[in-house]
Amino acid sequence: MLGSKRRLGIAALLVLALVAAACGSSSKKSSSGGGATTTTASAAKPTGAPIKIGVLTSITGPSVHFPDVPQGAQAAADAINAAGGVKDPAGGPNRPIEIVACDDAFDPNQAASCARKAVADKELAMVGNVSPHGDVYAPIMYAAGIPLVGIQANAAAESLNELSFPMQGGSVVSLLSNVAFLAKQGVKKLTVEHIQNAAADFLVAQMKKRAEALGMTVANDVLVPADAADMTSYAARFTSNGADGAVMVEPSDRVAKLITALNQGGVSLEKFKMSGQLNPGDLKKLGAAANGFYGSDAAFPVDYTANPGIKQFVKEYSALKNAADPSTFALQAWVAVHVIAETLIPKMTTIDSASLVSTMKTIGPIARPEWTPFDWSQPVEAIPGLKLRSFSLKLLYSKAENGKFTPVTSGFTQYL
Repeated sequence: MLGSKRRLGIAALLVLALVAAACGSSSKKSSSGGGATTTTASAAKPTGAPIKIGVLTSITGPSVHFPDVPQGAQAAADAINAAGGVKDPAGGPNRPIEIVACDDAFDPNQAASCARKAVADKELAMVGNVSPHGDVYAPIMYAAGIPLVGIQANAAAESLNELSFPMQGGSVVSLLSNVAFLAKQGVKKLTVEHIQNAAADFLVAQMKKRAEALGMTVANDVLVPADAADMTSYAARFTSNGADGAVMVEPSDRVAKLITALNQGGVSLEKFKMSGQLNPGDLKKLGAAANGFYGSDAAFPVDYTANPGIKQFVKEYSALKNAADPSTFALQAWVAVHVIAETLIPKMTTIDSASLVSTMKTIGPIARPEWTPFDWSQPVEAIPGLKLRSFSLKLLYSKAENGKFTPVTSGFTQYL
């Protein structure tokens, strides 16, 4: 369910860097905690120098748009500033968080321009980035020593460099966990559906290996061209050869089309088990047609206010004027800003990028109610030898019912 308004172009981005040459890092582990923070609007206004935090994503352009990402970061900054800002460890007045959003317009030249501006502005970090041009902008940031925090790592430069600090396991963890999750639901014969993409082919091969190791039979390999408009014939193959479940390497909008085609063909997802990525907007449109579908994510659903962290997110995000519907990408940026301001900076002696990087490497486990627990000092390997910047093996699975997701477990679970 990650993302909103994703179209075909984003599908390749989900797996773009996952076959890159591996490199790794390790550092000493320490322990710390984090969590949802209550804020008030009654504190004195922070008057110190602003702490600039950047967000780079495609807000406009010919393809995918993510206006909610900088809005998620801004919602966190507004709440932190309203509560008095950030205490400066060097002394002096409290400092406000200033979010600097830059639109790459799905253009590599614009992405590079955004990075150069971030360097010139001496941003502390970039957070929540969702861009197809990581291999363009990220090296510019790294050369200046500016880290990427809580980003959606889509490119090799975002997935392998030690200045990249995602807060989740990424696509490899998600897709392999989907296979393991369906095995626990009793699926014996699996359909693997995927877009035609070289990196996706690599992931599919790994998913098949995982299925076989779990005693499942891969009954069908359904390859759907990127330009396919009518999903009827592809959906009809899902249940052939006795298959009783399916996983998909697809973005949300294409998953929704396949679910619609399955529903029209009389397939009930309460009986035929399926798992994948489906955002709240697409799920709401599907309604009862998606009942029984299992969504996987690094966070609780963004409208699941029974979770205290999501309740806080909804409150802070709702305070924005004319904001887009939030996705997990928006939540990710929101979490990153809160973690920097409330968990990391209090451990730093000076507020600069080098100190931030050093603190992230040694802070130890970070646990929040709304987000999968992660530890930047301990990269994890979902596939042995593939050393990506991946920091959590845990996911939350939710079941669709009448247009909404409800978690099937009380917390995040490791399936690998």
